[in-house]
Amino acid sequence: MKEVLDKTNLWVANVVTDLPSKHLLGSALFLLLSISATFSQKALIDFDSLANQYNVNTVVLDMEPLYEQKSEIELVNVWINDRTLLLIACLPDFRNENNVWRKLSIEETSALDINHSGLSEQIDKVRRGAHLENGYYFKLVKKINGHYFVNDHTFFQFFKIEEYPRAINTPINTINVERSFFSLKDMIAHYPELIPDESYSPMPWQENTYKVYNDRHMYGYYTSGSIDWNGKKGFKLWTFGHYDVIDGPSMHMGVGRFVYVPKIGVVGGSYDFYYYFDNPKNGSPKYHRYDISKEQWEENILSEKIAIGNLLLR
Repeated sequence: MKEVLDKTNLWVANVVTDLPSKHLLGSALFLLLSISATFSQKALIDFDSLANQYNVNTVVLDMEPLYEQKSEIELVNVWINDRTLLLIACLPDFRNENNVWRKLSIEETSALDINHSGLSEQIDKVRRGAHLENGYYFKLVKKINGHYFVNDHTFFQFFKIEEYPRAINTPINTINVERSFFSLKDMIAHYPELIPDESYSPMPWQENTYKVYNDRHMYGYYTSGSIDWNGKKGFKLWTFGHYDVIDGPSMHMGVGRFVYVPKIGVVGGSYDFYYYFDNPKNGSPKYHRYDISKEQWEENILSEKIAIGNLLLR
């Protein structure tokens, strides 16, 4: 941090030395404060540092077949250990031509402050058995061809990986590939038997209420089948939960439908909460996010349609 401050102070000193007027001094200080504000909102973490410390697998998803709007999502699977997976989803910026990465200016690069202490604290909590909510905790920075880029919408989600026998209950936030296959359509069909006088709808526009549910004990990831992914066996999973936040995008839904490959990580998925809701307080028009009808949304969800990616080489 001290080194970063020294570089920043040196840059300011050079600017001040060459300034012919107070107006330019004010402009330079304003620019510096703007850069500082840009990075002060969320701590920055570095991709290369993660890759050097952990086993990391990255895939890129083409989301256009799913939402009919040109965009990509970069999934970074960080293996904390054999039973703990951190999924970092670098989501597109709907207010910046749906780009995933934003190139940093020379000034922003000079003020770059990489700090992994907050992430290390989160990882320690998970290692001790804590359940951490999904969220935008940090921003991921990556160096590409000598230039730094940042993802402004970095979404974090932790998974526990277990192989419990089918008779054992699978806890929330846990991927259990030994779980009996049970599709989303199966849940809709059997839900009235499980919760009498109630029905289940996975559609984001129908469950966006403050309603208190009696089925939270069933929340989690259900396995609906298996597929072949580049010669490896992958498992199709879907997230059981509700879109029950009326003033936000229901981030707890996370990667709603996804493919998990043992030892690799999540290699395909959908992010309906992000594409459907965006951020109601600072949102973008829906035509920047998706161009599918309500009927197409329903078909995507009920058929458990996802975008599949290929592994990127480091």
